[in-house]
Amino acid sequence: LRLSQREKIKVLLERYGMEMCNPMSLPMPKGTQLSADGPTGPEEEKAVAAAAAKSSVGHVKTYADVIRFCREVIGSIGYLACWGRPDVRQAVYYLARYQANPSLKIYQLVKHLMRYLQGTQDLTLTFGTRHCDSESSLVCFVDSNYIGDGDSCYSTTGYVFLYYGCPILCESKKQTAVSTSTTQAELIAASHAART
Repeated sequence: LRLSQREKIKVLLERYGMEMCNPMSLPMPKGTQLSADGPTGPEEEKAVAAAAAKSSVGHVKTYADVIRFCREVIGSIGYLACWGRPDVRQAVYYLARYQANPSLKIYQLVKHLMRYLQGTQDLTLTFGTRHCDSESSLVCFVDSNYIGDGDSCYSTTGYVFLYYGCPILCESKKQTAVSTSTTQAELIAASHAART
């Protein structure tokens, strides 16, 4: 059984004039750290819009267009992440935190994510072709970080459930409590995965 999102990705890229863009090998550049550093006034908004307009294909003229572009693309890719592209889920959720007041960096990372989809249109979820060293057809991998990210002291939980070797559920989200050690962050992550 295979699930493909190729046609939806093709339509998304064509909608924003990125069907011929150069592909990227990762959903986000390695080591990306984001913070809430969006524009704080009209002048900064104009600067972000002007910089974004230089790299767009006519779909961005004002800062409102930058916000609309980020929200539309993040929402569309979020749909893909839920229904066949779990490899982009963490990147989508991370970018979604900043879509209300996107900086130029957020705009560029959204376009980077679209370039990743350009290069990976043919990826499919395929059930029954990979085997884990387990007797169960359902396997879960879970992990967490302890240090948090850019502007947060909360750790992040991540897990993936595989069914016959194919990812069927994955999650990456901030924990709701502040961990005081790596062990505590790992236990919270395991608890979240077990409750799923």
